[in-house]
Amino acid sequence: MKFDYRKLREARLKRELTLEDMANRMGMDVSAYWRLETGNTKLKAEQLIAFMDFFQKPYSYFFKVDDGSARTVKLIVESYQISYKHSITF
Repeated sequence: MKFDYRKLREARLKRELTLEDMANRMGMDVSAYWRLETGNTKLKAEQLIAFMDFFQKPYSYFFKVDDGSARTVKLIVESYQISYKHSITF
């Protein structure tokens, strides 16, 4: 399962936000956010949580399954003040 950077762009465009809007929300410069959205920079867990929260999407929205088989994924992320638990089967 890999992060689908196209889904990040899709979510941004659905909210009619510019690259600059998202960069500001993420506390990044525009070029750094663009590299993230195009897959030229690896996504950090804290960023994933921020995207899930901002776009009100489950983490499964941002991932694609490479082999097409059904699998169960459990994600537990704890970061300072953030704790997110979610389990999904697809």
